[in-house]
Amino acid sequence: MAEFARWQWDDIGQWRDFAEQYQAEMEAGFQSRVNSIELTIPPHGTFRMDLNRMEQVTVRGRNPGYQRSIRRQARRIEAGYFILGQEGEIFASDAAIDQIEAESVLEAMASLLGRIVEDPEDFGRRSANLEDDEYRDTLGESEEAVEFLQERGFEQIEEGSAVFLVFMQDDISGLRDALREVEARLECVRRQSRGSAGAAASGGGADEQVWSNEAPVEQAEEAEQVLSNDVPSNDVPPSNDVPPSNENPNWCEEVAASPERKQKRFSADDGGGGGSAAVAGNKLGTGNATAATQEAEGDAPTPLAFGAATPSEASPLRARPRVMRLALPSGEGRDLELAEDTLEELLNEAVKFSGFRLPVVCTERGEKPLGLGAEPGTSLYKVAGLQDGETLCVEDFEKPFVEKLSSGLLRLQDLASVAPLLAWQKPELPRLLLGRLRSLLEGSCDGWCSAAKCSAEVELGYGRALLRLLYGDKPLEERFEVVKKLLPSEKRDEKTVLKVDRSDFMTSALTGLHSLSRQQLHKQFAVQFRGEVAEDHGGPRRDFFTSFGTRLVEELPALWKRAPKGVLAPVADLIAETSPSSDRLGFDDVKAVYRACGRVCALSARYGDVVGEEFAGFFLHQVARDDTVCLEELQRQLSESEGNEDIRTKKVVLEKSLSDLGMSGGLTLSRVITNTDTEVELVPGGRDVPVTDDNKAEWLELHLHDKLYGSLRKAADAFREGLLDVLGGSRRTCPLLVLLSPTELARLWAGSCVGPEELRKWQEVASVSSEVKQQASWLWEILQDGDEALRGRVLKFATGMHRLAEGGLQCFEVQPADGGDESLPSAMTCANMLQLPRYTSKAILKQQLEKAAELCDGFQVL
Repeated sequence: MAEFARWQWDDIGQWRDFAEQYQAEMEAGFQSRVNSIELTIPPHGTFRMDLNRMEQVTVRGRNPGYQRSIRRQARRIEAGYFILGQEGEIFASDAAIDQIEAESVLEAMASLLGRIVEDPEDFGRRSANLEDDEYRDTLGESEEAVEFLQERGFEQIEEGSAVFLVFMQDDISGLRDALREVEARLECVRRQSRGSAGAAASGGGADEQVWSNEAPVEQAEEAEQVLSNDVPSNDVPPSNDVPPSNENPNWCEEVAASPERKQKRFSADDGGGGGSAAVAGNKLGTGNATAATQEAEGDAPTPLAFGAATPSEASPLRARPRVMRLALPSGEGRDLELAEDTLEELLNEAVKFSGFRLPVVCTERGEKPLGLGAEPGTSLYKVAGLQDGETLCVEDFEKPFVEKLSSGLLRLQDLASVAPLLAWQKPELPRLLLGRLRSLLEGSCDGWCSAAKCSAEVELGYGRALLRLLYGDKPLEERFEVVKKLLPSEKRDEKTVLKVDRSDFMTSALTGLHSLSRQQLHKQFAVQFRGEVAEDHGGPRRDFFTSFGTRLVEELPALWKRAPKGVLAPVADLIAETSPSSDRLGFDDVKAVYRACGRVCALSARYGDVVGEEFAGFFLHQVARDDTVCLEELQRQLSESEGNEDIRTKKVVLEKSLSDLGMSGGLTLSRVITNTDTEVELVPGGRDVPVTDDNKAEWLELHLHDKLYGSLRKAADAFREGLLDVLGGSRRTCPLLVLLSPTELARLWAGSCVGPEELRKWQEVASVSSEVKQQASWLWEILQDGDEALRGRVLKFATGMHRLAEGGLQCFEVQPADGGDESLPSAMTCANMLQLPRYTSKAILKQQLEKAAELCDGFQVL
């Protein structure tokens, strides 16, 4: 029986949950029976949690010495509750949600929460009158329902005899989690109701206790003692053993690019899958962090590009099923053929063989990270170097799972090792995952890692696999919500203000950005334009991001270029480093400039804003993934940036002879960097190796790879470093880079132009004052008749950005302004508000609107 605890603090009479990243540390301290623990909770301060007196005392921060109560609410849950395809119940719970037995109350809660989540901008949906017919006999009669909703941010307001529950917070992401909890509880209550009805129909007595696992609570308690054989200690020393690499001296995987043709993925040296953290049963050791955490450059297996299909026939090493031997602790064993070579297949076979509900599988020495196979699209050979003929130990993990979960020491590598067998639709498991990941990314769980005998780096590697398993196939909007949950805590009571001079925009922006520490970047970010009166509540910040993006090529031509297809890419590292200082605004440190550019993009993503320019796909692939790209993909990326007129993008270059193409003679396995006289060898001694029909495919692949990747490596590394300054993690563990593909990142930062469909959605979300209803009608007609450039200028005038962020505008207002036909419109960009005088004709409105949009570059006019 697992005891799943939630820790809460007293907010002036209302109990609030501690953030997920602190729940495990609180529970680990409680289970260790220490008197107190100290937690640093940014941005609020450092606190001593007295676990005897159940008090929180401020040690450092605002109001040192201030005390408030804390409490622990526990739920006793049968292990089957967490196992896919099994049934298990919550037997006892202190949580308010688990005290609710009435379906009608839970349905009312789900309806209220669902309405808010569906349309957060409709504030009419955010309140419930407990005296109305809709809620009087449900929420109005349930203290537990009111308590639960208050814990999730609702406020109870009394107006005369009426009592309202109102949600007034901007961030509604917590309500999605609350809705999942309510839905899970509703499903449980309905299941119990069906079970009771079934028992009654079969002659069961009125007082008969019916559980979905067909055991009364006493039997469940007894069964807990015999869930599995005794499991030895987890304390296995780290292993430096490297899996045999005879099958993959240079890791190279074939991916089916189309049914007709397969292409080889290029990698200079992807190594083996060597010694890394073990993830299985009683042999879950700390191991080496290699495969779990390394940057996919050099000696670690490289994950497939996000979303890439991995057909079972794609790997030449899997022309036949992989043969393994499964062994039980009793010594019984049998041979197993793995057709797909996936963790899911392996665990399902282990269930059939062992009869365990939750088996875990490990190699004999437990040194291979099989749990990394939880990531969709990966093979056990790729992530763990699993070889033919290996013996795999199968053990019952149910009891250790319960013990670790109850103690607060369940690791992400534990979850990953059995991930395909877990019921991830239950709200407790995703909440645990996201809370632990955020704590790891913040670097605030060293104490927990020590208690759990693991390293943060290894845990983050398994967290990456689990993130992609749970959210990789979700819509972009949902994945981006997860990313925002995992961002470093923003210190809202402290603000970092970037001061920018419009007359020297890029120099002042880059200088200011480069000077900021990571701690300053994690505070609330605002922009102040020198000489302008606006206080930044969103508008100046949006204006800064889009202005920065549109000025990159114009003001930094020595570092950025616009490709023929309009996308932005860095110039070659050699060109950037040897360019005159005057061509890069006097900056000597090229890396620092690219890093500052990355910081801008990360900040814009954090706030859901855009920079208004599209970066080249090959550049973002190197920033977010790695440089492992097949020839067909290299040709496609070149075509997207340069156009398909370039012969290097065409299949004909491989299909025809060099003489037929007029390319015979003169070509060697080297390349002259564009706009320079510098020749680089594509292989050692390459300038002396002629290109022939036999090696032209190799030449083309090496040539394009150096052009699009190798020659830009320093720029990509510095840009990524800037992203991570703001977002945290590494290339392989930063949530934004894990959950969004390079194509989606390009869309995220570029935004979209205001086409007819976007204009229609803009109009749909607009709230129009009745005083300017006619003028607003003319406004939409003008924008409909105008081109995208006009719509972009008007959008920037009213909101601060000339392109729409992902998802479009969520709100917009058209309000009246003082003045007549001679007056210009005004705007409040922070509120997405356009203010129109009561113009007497559509022609005058069009004239004044175009003038305002053209002339107003700043916030002097509001």
